[in-house]
Amino acid sequence: MKFFLSVLATAVLLSISWPTYGIPIFLFIAFVPLLNELTTMVDTRCFSYLKVFGLSYINFFIWNAVTTWWIYNSTGFGMWVALLFNSLFMSLICGAYVWYYAKTKNLKKSLIFFTVLWVAFEYNHHHWQISWPWLTLGNGFSSFPSWVQWYEYTGVFGGSLWVLIVNMLVVLVYRRIRVKQHIVWALGVFIFPLVVSLIHYYTYDITSKSFLEALILQPNQDPYKEKFFRTNAQTATLLENMVSKNISKNTSLVIAPETVFASRIPLDGIEGSIPFRTFDSLRKHYDFYSLLGVSPYKHFRDSSLKTIYSELLNNGYFLDSYNSALWVTPDHQYDLYHKSKPVVGVEHFPYRSVIEPLLGDQMIDLGGFTQTITRQDKRSVFPLHLKDEDTPVYIAPVICYESIYGEFIGKYIRNQANLIAVITNDGWWGNTQGHKQHLALSRLRAIETRKTLIRSANTGISAVINPKGDILESLEYGKKGVILTQVGTNSVVTFYSKSGDYLAKLCCFILACMLLLVLTKRRSEVGIF
Repeated sequence: MKFFLSVLATAVLLSISWPTYGIPIFLFIAFVPLLNELTTMVDTRCFSYLKVFGLSYINFFIWNAVTTWWIYNSTGFGMWVALLFNSLFMSLICGAYVWYYAKTKNLKKSLIFFTVLWVAFEYNHHHWQISWPWLTLGNGFSSFPSWVQWYEYTGVFGGSLWVLIVNMLVVLVYRRIRVKQHIVWALGVFIFPLVVSLIHYYTYDITSKSFLEALILQPNQDPYKEKFFRTNAQTATLLENMVSKNISKNTSLVIAPETVFASRIPLDGIEGSIPFRTFDSLRKHYDFYSLLGVSPYKHFRDSSLKTIYSELLNNGYFLDSYNSALWVTPDHQYDLYHKSKPVVGVEHFPYRSVIEPLLGDQMIDLGGFTQTITRQDKRSVFPLHLKDEDTPVYIAPVICYESIYGEFIGKYIRNQANLIAVITNDGWWGNTQGHKQHLALSRLRAIETRKTLIRSANTGISAVINPKGDILESLEYGKKGVILTQVGTNSVVTFYSKSGDYLAKLCCFILACMLLLVLTKRRSEVGIF
């Protein structure tokens, strides 16, 4: 019962820390009850790995359920898959900690092992085929951007390490190991990054190389009742009215949400398509660029053209489906960017040969459409030429789920992007924490890159976010409307944008070394290395 209550305490502390309703200060002590009880179980030799796993699983299941239950509004099956498997992975980390501590009898080293293992798991969760990094600990500060201005150097894994190191030191204090020394260290590790961040936040000078006027559209089409039941012609009429009533002669960019044109269009017929012709015709009176969400496809019979994403149809043809951003220029040219970070289950099958026969297409629906999509490998940027400006503004087209990956966004910046444009479709989850958390994560991308981020949501929250992570303008959930705004651009390339997730990679290296040493040395030797 004592262990269960400690487990419950950790679940509660993690849950009340999470955005957008929580206060992240509780993250710094959230793991203390759990780690303390795991350590006590080993010290008293009163444990089994099954007991450790079971009680840890309860803890992480509660946290996952409280913070991401909203997936249920989109797919109940997908919610259960997310909750069960994410809790499983986190519980295995606790089991590994108990194993390591039982093996070494060295608490400090075991806490370090827990820390680097957790960060290594988070990093892997960003990159493997069942990627679901929503609960990365560093994301817990997304509603408090003034606390983590140094993400421009570390990314979210700096926040994860911050949380875990403070927890590790508090555990040592709680267990009365060099109490004064570890109290000083715990306070220092907590306060110093916070003070540095606050100073940086209030003194940071947002300098802009150039400004452009952007018109952000939020058509507010219900994805269950309207959006996917309208023709592209009907959507074109809706958007045309929104643009013509709100555009000004100074507008340089019009941005509309992900898959706003939901009906499929042939990949080789873009110029004749309704999305292209509609926005091209608006340029008779206004000179602007447009970024629109479209759903192209390609039919072909030649098997030499197929990719690992191609679907074989019953008639012998292959099908490539795309979730794309369409870029249309004032001189009647266009370009496409195809979504590269697909949603697990509905836009790609992880470990397809194994999972598809078992689960089919019901996993986690986070927007877009239910079809395996064909991806592109490079991060495209679109040039926007302003009047009286020699150097173009380069737009990073980011589609929905892609906006939760910091290192991924950094590749746009290394490709000269100086303005981030996120198009998304957040209406699947209803008026829950889902769309609010998704918006909050974009605030971290703005800090990591020190770029202005503009966001067009079909049904969600469209917004303008400055390089400090502040939301300057927004449209509330369920409201049809536009944001006409002046946004600044800059050519800054942050250390994090250049270096990526180097902290997480360092943790993976330390983890490998610790495992190698503990597996190759006798217990007496392990305890002193």
